[in-house]
Amino acid sequence: MAIQLSGGTTGSANLAVTASDDGDGKILFTTSSDHGLVDGNEVTFSNSSGSSMPGNITTSTTFYVLNRDVARKTFQVTTRKNEPTK
Repeated sequence: MAIQLSGGTTGSANLAVTASDDGDGKILFTTSSDHGLVDGNEVTFSNSSGSSMPGNITTSTTFYVLNRDVARKTFQVTTRKNEPTK
């Protein structure tokens, strides 16, 4: 599934992401290129493809980046600002 997100160190960038289960029942997002996100960045999701959104992800909610991994181009999100990383 591909969705779009906006946020990141460059302001409002749109990146295609895929969602998967991280093995602990949490959603892991992966980008095909460097996403430039850091823990705590605000992101919002949009869904131009019309496919279903994963888990509790909605287009009307601000999420915060959590557990980003630059090498793997992955990150997770939370609805709580400044949530500790894993």
